[in-house]
Amino acid sequence: MGNRIYSAGGERDPPISLAQARAHLTNEEFVRLQNAFGRLKKSQLNIDDFSKHILGGASVPDDAKKTLFKFFSNGSDAISFDHLICALVGICRSELAQEQFIENHKEFATWGLRPPLLTIPINDAYINFYEVMSYVTHLSVSDVQDLERVFLRHSTGGVMLVQKSWEGAAAGCFPEMFVRRLLRVFDDNCDGEVDFREMVCGVSAMCRGPLPSRLSFLAKMWDEDGDGLLNERELTKMYEEMKVPLATRTVAASGNGGTCAAPVDVAQWAITHLEYVKEMYAWAQEIGHICFGLRPETPGVELEVVSGFVQRMDRMGAALPTECNILSAVWHREWENRLERAAAAAVNEKCEQPPPIDNSPLLSNVDPFRASAKMPCISPENACLRRDLTNAEWLAIPRVLWSALVRWHGLLRPTDEIVRRRLPHGCCPPEAVAEYRVVEGGERDDLEMHPVYVRFDRRLRFSTSGSVSGSSGGDQKETYQWAFAQISRFGRISDLLQYCAKELRVPEQDLRLWLLTSSSGSSLPASPSTQSISSSVSSSSPAAAATGGSPAPSVSNGGSNSPSSASPSGAPALLDDPRARVCDVTASGGDGEPVRMLVEQRDRSTGVWPEEARFARSGASIAQSSLRGPAVGLINYGNFCYRNAAVQCLARVEPLSRKLIEKETELKQALGRRPSSNRKAFTAALQYIHLVKEMRTSGKKNISPVSFNDAIRETRAFDGALQHDCEEFVSFVLQQLHDLLKEPPVEQQQHLPIKASEEKKKENGEEGETEEDEEEEEVEDGEAADKAWREHVAEEASLITTLFTGQLRSSLVCKECSRRSATFDPFSALPVPIGFENVELFEFIVVLRDGSRPVRHALRLPRDATSRALADYAHERTGVEEGRFRLYRLTSQNRQRFSLVPPSEPLGSAMLNSQLYLMEGDDESVPAVHRRMQHNQDPYLLGAATGHIVLLFGVPIMVKPEGPMTGRTLYDDVWRQLKRFISTPPPSFASRALDPCEDISAGFPFSLCLVGESLEWCAICPPLRFCRGCAVRPDLSPPFPSGIPPGATLAVDWQPIALYLKYNHSRAEAFSEDPSVAGVRDAHIRPSSLDNCLRKFAAHETLDDPMQCKRCKKKTKRDKHMDIWRLPRYLIVQLKRFEYIREEGRMGKCKRVIDFPLSAFDASPYVKRGRKEKERREEEEEVYDCIAMANHYGELEAGHFVAYARSGGEREDGEQGWLLLNDCTVREVSESEVDKKGAYLLFYERRKRRSVIGGGESEDETEILADQISHI
Repeated sequence: MGNRIYSAGGERDPPISLAQARAHLTNEEFVRLQNAFGRLKKSQLNIDDFSKHILGGASVPDDAKKTLFKFFSNGSDAISFDHLICALVGICRSELAQEQFIENHKEFATWGLRPPLLTIPINDAYINFYEVMSYVTHLSVSDVQDLERVFLRHSTGGVMLVQKSWEGAAAGCFPEMFVRRLLRVFDDNCDGEVDFREMVCGVSAMCRGPLPSRLSFLAKMWDEDGDGLLNERELTKMYEEMKVPLATRTVAASGNGGTCAAPVDVAQWAITHLEYVKEMYAWAQEIGHICFGLRPETPGVELEVVSGFVQRMDRMGAALPTECNILSAVWHREWENRLERAAAAAVNEKCEQPPPIDNSPLLSNVDPFRASAKMPCISPENACLRRDLTNAEWLAIPRVLWSALVRWHGLLRPTDEIVRRRLPHGCCPPEAVAEYRVVEGGERDDLEMHPVYVRFDRRLRFSTSGSVSGSSGGDQKETYQWAFAQISRFGRISDLLQYCAKELRVPEQDLRLWLLTSSSGSSLPASPSTQSISSSVSSSSPAAAATGGSPAPSVSNGGSNSPSSASPSGAPALLDDPRARVCDVTASGGDGEPVRMLVEQRDRSTGVWPEEARFARSGASIAQSSLRGPAVGLINYGNFCYRNAAVQCLARVEPLSRKLIEKETELKQALGRRPSSNRKAFTAALQYIHLVKEMRTSGKKNISPVSFNDAIRETRAFDGALQHDCEEFVSFVLQQLHDLLKEPPVEQQQHLPIKASEEKKKENGEEGETEEDEEEEEVEDGEAADKAWREHVAEEASLITTLFTGQLRSSLVCKECSRRSATFDPFSALPVPIGFENVELFEFIVVLRDGSRPVRHALRLPRDATSRALADYAHERTGVEEGRFRLYRLTSQNRQRFSLVPPSEPLGSAMLNSQLYLMEGDDESVPAVHRRMQHNQDPYLLGAATGHIVLLFGVPIMVKPEGPMTGRTLYDDVWRQLKRFISTPPPSFASRALDPCEDISAGFPFSLCLVGESLEWCAICPPLRFCRGCAVRPDLSPPFPSGIPPGATLAVDWQPIALYLKYNHSRAEAFSEDPSVAGVRDAHIRPSSLDNCLRKFAAHETLDDPMQCKRCKKKTKRDKHMDIWRLPRYLIVQLKRFEYIREEGRMGKCKRVIDFPLSAFDASPYVKRGRKEKERREEEEEVYDCIAMANHYGELEAGHFVAYARSGGEREDGEQGWLLLNDCTVREVSESEVDKKGAYLLFYERRKRRSVIGGGESEDETEILADQISHI
């Protein structure tokens, strides 16, 4: 009986022995089962694995599933491979084992007549696309697969080649006119795009088959109107472009009654006049083989195509792409010799094929860098070339040709791919370049043969102890050699960041690079970008606010801004400008000696940069490589990005910073006279003053604000381990400075809220008045506001009040009698709402039954809206009754499901990971989806369950035949709606052969079957049959005698030939898009504006709780609204991104983009003043300029704050200069580069008041008040 296998407990024998099971399997089947089991990477399968990988997710009842699992596992808790083989073969192929199993389990009785298939037989019903295309073209299956690999690399979403991706595939190596016309020729259905079917047919017609057919295909390049013929004008254009003499313009005209030429006519003429078409024909062969991926049919074709391409590239010269590949002349000669011998050999003579590409003769025998450390290379450039190379030893070829040669012949080793950059002559050191080529009449180019080596180090752990120096000190065990890269001297730091981010699989913004010393320990060179630069900054300018108002020092070679001198010798320098070129930050890296860089990764949970923390702990300063401008970075050694951003913004308030520094000594002396209870808060304020002074006067590039943060910690206001709000910290600092600078009150009096208008009339006994004079109200509000302002200034007099305090009016209006009361309150930061909109963008496709093209629509609706809202909208747009629409969803998460959305289900949940279809139909209609059955090319276990793959495509339809439902009427109704997807008969000249199965008149090109929601299994047959769907017969019999089960869907299973050759896969044919969709999308994501936010701030809001009205003598609803009454000199606007979402019961962040002016912001329209105030200031403007802003990135719990600040003066490009201040990273940016998307706090400075009439300047009242405060 052979070897038997027993379970762990020895309960019973398996159905058959392993030897018997093996005898029922072919070698191919056994290997397939081994591979399928091995792909699971498990030694045993549990019941969940059994359900997914063996039963294929079929909806087998739980009892039957457990019975099968017990049988497969032989009574144990898991299934081993041996048990699996015995059970599968026993159930599927052993009659004895089947009889025993069915006798014990009657529910599986149907398996006696039709047991499940272990292996799915291959037949024409499930033929794949590659085989179909090989039948109707001159290409083999492998040729089609080769084309697909190139197509996927260049196509948009792996579906289409649009004009941009089409031109990208051509790689700029061909004339633009030729490339554009060729796109039109390949585009059979004239939709402006080329799908893969069109690509295969076009390449076959252009590069394979008889010569007349190829020329006929190319003749269509001049068929501009797409009618398949060339009229007189089109023929003339063809003659002129090919420079055909008048005497030889003799193309016959056989089409359209002798007035037009057919492509065949042009081909017949071209065969006898090849001298005029040979160039265009050569282009076609080159682009088909080299760019599109077709393997040459013979060695002679390859030799001709490649040699012609290389010669033409030599003639193009400087028009070539910037990057190219280096090819060994030794290998090229061997390749050429073998192809020549093979082309001259007899038909049956065997010849050696060219070997894999071998560039070893070009490589240095000893690579001192790579030999010293086994590290991966993360850049395309990765080879060390010999220094004594001559031009005769190598060729420079375009990358597209290199890719083709690698596809055809392979690569001997990965290091043989040598990528180099072409540069203008004289840009690089002579010893690093070679002459690229000299084009007649053109300039000479250099090829950077020896780029820069970069070695990347990483730290083993986050350590904040010890030295921070790169090579001259510190614990060297903390770092390790991680990877290396080669990069051109003209490459960017951003390129290196991209390499590292791709290798580490993290966002680029979470990485930074530090420049270390070279491996020999030499000091870093001075940055060329920081040499011979001098600037003088006025102490009153915003730029000087970061440097203490003193002129910026001149920077020279080795000056204070160079990386080597900004910190002690050997210390790392932060490469904070990603736009900087490698040659700008280092001059080393050649001759095998690498540039050493440290890769730093930000801790996303805390926002801390580990290297900054190390510097902060050690007290060392950070060197920067870029030209930073007059600014100082603040090291973030904890979760302090919100503090650094706040300090950087406040430091731009010049009057405050200047006055604080002037009075620092007096304030320190006065500290002893302050109450001891406030001593810690005053200390924090003094530390802020010291920090600002150090930022202005120390001349350092970076400062570690340790003393300031320690003083903040002593106040216990902010937990250092947590992320806090930048606006709260700004308010905290201003409050501490206010308390420190506050003057004694002028008069001690109790502060009473000032009520205007109605309250005043009540006191005077005028409660019976029902109408108020608007002008009198304004006068009284003005008086009340002035009184409140005077009292506030008297009690809270300080420089902070003078600079930052404005005034708001809060009004309450009775909704019944319009009685109004107002109070006036000061503010130092204006919180304006962005507005959480409880709406979602719902996109859905409306499918009508008239066979018209479905249309995509979009609506912005609340998340709790239902399908009724969509039906009402569709009724207005189409005229179809809203009751005739049904909403379906196609869910693609995990396994696909197609189901009806219940009318009461909110759209917010229905849309999750789903595409919505609003389909015309009623309760008797049946939805239908397009389905394609395909053989599973991957190893599988049970063929009946997993041997097929079900693929969906197209747009669902709704089916309901007119009259009685029969099989024939069902097919007719489906066909009526799908005719538009079937391509029209091909013209007289086609780019492929015709298959007899394409004849639609022989029958329907699809079959119909009823399936469940999963769209994989039959909705009628029991699950244990593993039926993919019982085909409905197209006759007069009832299609579903037992009725349609709930949730069932019709599957339209297309025949492979009709599907691949006749079905139009164009996205334009699938559905169109309503013109309103773009506007709805734009409205959903459109940036709001500061104007809208300020209007929302002043909008009326009805309070929830009624309030007692004195006039109405009862509790009534009140409207509340806020007005800006008085603006400060420095206006801080808080965009309220963090709000409580009542509907979801949580705090959330609004990421809506707010647009706001960076200069010349006129705030006058938003200020509500009394009549006297208007008269006094009607000739003055309230114009502000943004001097700083704080941005927030990330989510509420874990985010990051950065600051932007105006640097003062214009850049060379004419734009206003700004600084990006990201902790210790400071980088100059233009005004157009300022990121408004994450704006959170805006710091505006009012311009000097200018009279609108006279045009002269008037002194600002805040400046007068500031000068009056001579003692603090």
